[in-house]
Amino acid sequence: MNYTFYKKEVDTTKRVYFLVKAKTDFSVLENIEFTIQNKHLIKIIINGIKSTLDNVNKYEWANEVIHIAAFKEGVFLFDILARIGGMIGNGPDLQLTHLEFIKFMEDFKKFIEENS
Repeated sequence: MNYTFYKKEVDTTKRVYFLVKAKTDFSVLENIEFTIQNKHLIKIIINGIKSTLDNVNKYEWANEVIHIAAFKEGVFLFDILARIGGMIGNGPDLQLTHLEFIKFMEDFKKFIEENS
């Protein structure tokens, strides 16, 4: 996967966002964002994904722009905004292995820790 993280501060609110820029094939990852206030969610998501590695557990996490669903078979990402806009059909917008997604989230967590 090819992605980079960056930090953006909104002038009017002074809220700091941590965002992703990804290749076109992985652009749904750009819907995953965190702030200093909600960065603790990264560990919750990683643990949820790990819980689905070798058993029948299912884990889901969503916000207003992305839905993440993990099963034994892998991690599936759905772009909610694109679906609302009628731009995407059925099925996941991106499917990753557990290890690919966990590495992405751990990289994101490290970036936030280094830039907070």
